[in-house]
Amino acid sequence: MSEPWIKLYRKFTEWEWYSDINCRVVFLHLLLTANWRPKKWKGIEIGVGELAIGREALAEAVGISVQQCRTALKKLVSSEAIEIESTKQFSKIKILNYKSYQNQPTTNQVESTENTDV
Repeated sequence: MSEPWIKLYRKFTEWEWYSDINCRVVFLHLLLTANWRPKKWKGIEIGVGELAIGREALAEAVGISVQQCRTALKKLVSSEAIEIESTKQFSKIKILNYKSYQNQPTTNQVESTENTDV
């Protein structure tokens, strides 16, 4: 099954961290890679709007240093955009108010994306 699309409103440009390139790229990456349906990963439940990732992998994925990634994540936590539950191996990141950022697709929308090559 293909993953559904995401919706990003133009008012995103008014977000408090939009001008901070590292915060913006980290948050956009989190939105694009967060689970759109619940999954289990290594015995851990990862819910909708959540993902499991290490800081090094996240930094590499968005093209910034690990320190820049840590700083961006700190800012996102302080402004209550995300929550982080850390372990020794990875961090479970939850995007707060995920549904307000994304339209949850209906069953028909999900089914229609299954037969679409994008």
